[in-house]
Amino acid sequence: PQINCLSDTTITISVLLAGYTPEKATSSDGIVESLFRLDEVLSLQEGERMELRFVAHDTIDGTHHSDTCSYWLAVVADSFLRDSSRYDSTFYYKPMIECGHDTSVTLSALTTIYIPSIASSLDGVVDPLFRWEDLYALQVGERMELSFVARDTMEGVSFSDTCSYWISVLEDPWNDKENLLLCQNDTIVYLDHDQCELIYDAVYPTCSNPNWKVILKEGLDGAMMRHGESQWYSFVAKENGKAVASCSYRVEVKDTITSYFVECSENLSFMASSDTATLNIILDLPVLDKTCRKDTLLMTLSNEERGDVRIDTISIKSDPDWLPLPLNPGAYSVYWQLLHGGRVVDECESSIEIGVRTIAGIFVKDVRIHNYLLSPNGDGKNDFLVIDEISEFPRNELVVYNQWGSVVFQKKNYDNSWSGRSNSNRMLQKGLLPIGTYFYVLLADGKKAYSGYIELLY
Repeated sequence: PQINCLSDTTITISVLLAGYTPEKATSSDGIVESLFRLDEVLSLQEGERMELRFVAHDTIDGTHHSDTCSYWLAVVADSFLRDSSRYDSTFYYKPMIECGHDTSVTLSALTTIYIPSIASSLDGVVDPLFRWEDLYALQVGERMELSFVARDTMEGVSFSDTCSYWISVLEDPWNDKENLLLCQNDTIVYLDHDQCELIYDAVYPTCSNPNWKVILKEGLDGAMMRHGESQWYSFVAKENGKAVASCSYRVEVKDTITSYFVECSENLSFMASSDTATLNIILDLPVLDKTCRKDTLLMTLSNEERGDVRIDTISIKSDPDWLPLPLNPGAYSVYWQLLHGGRVVDECESSIEIGVRTIAGIFVKDVRIHNYLLSPNGDGKNDFLVIDEISEFPRNELVVYNQWGSVVFQKKNYDNSWSGRSNSNRMLQKGLLPIGTYFYVLLADGKKAYSGYIELLY
């Protein structure tokens, strides 16, 4: 049976004395029981900690199966958690760790080629909490718990989390001279840090009879699988065209960690022409470790004088990696929250400052900024918007905005032919645009290559 435990957690002594109830492990296919006494938990003192262990039971075809997990509960003084928003949820600071499920191995495999599955963690250093010599000294009928710890240090504070699984030693079936077909145990395959999906190749069972022909009956060999997807692989052994044995196992794909911000959006600084001017700011979204997850960004733009100015919900997989913001001069705070499965898993903050100067313009913080003068009056000078490096981007798209953030011109595969005329269906009147300042973005393969402003004169 599968079983999942909470990460190691910390509570204050006042929370414990108020009648704290530890979070129980969960299991989708087994009955979960606690392996500790609640009165021992409630008797903990400041500075003490206790391992809370759980077991999941299940019975299949008259055979009992179980799996275990645990987490540590630490009790601290009330003064330790001064900032509850920072410390109440250890999710942001505890290193994530994943162990395999309870498994069995034959004695011959243990003493020759067996290497146990090591726990995995992308944000912590994993160490075993058992002795290797004890593992390889196991005999038939014995079992041993393999425990691991992941350690990490954040802002000078050490954090850790643990997991474990049991390994049992079985007698080699070949000693009984039986004809057997042995599938591997149910298994979990973890995505690498840079993977969104993987190709899973079926693991064929071990067959004791060389005359048997083993056939994959159920499950796709070479299946493309993503996080949370699972598949059963069933095999049948045939002799002289007749099925004589069968076995199966289940494989599940998991991501090793949840989403997080690799880099927050930059702090931006601009100058406006007056106190009432509106600048069209292009704000880059924070950089994520992966963009293939079904994540959502929540952006809250606030100003000290006006409070929350704007709140946007952004789908990572469908929206571009930038956000247009029409803003007046002032100091703004940009608060980003990353939501995975409906809960906040990471957050960061950046700022936008807009001062005042006498030259009108629309400004953007970007990789390469080019500003242009366009005067389509037929004198042969600046009649077209000419981007000298346009040949570097054969697959491009030019988008031009007015001072209110509306698209006035848009063209894929731009060829330096724009002369100040609108082609947008949103404009009430097409033709030459009025004199003024316009903002443009040149996209190359869906990403910004150039941006800046255009002064349109006649």
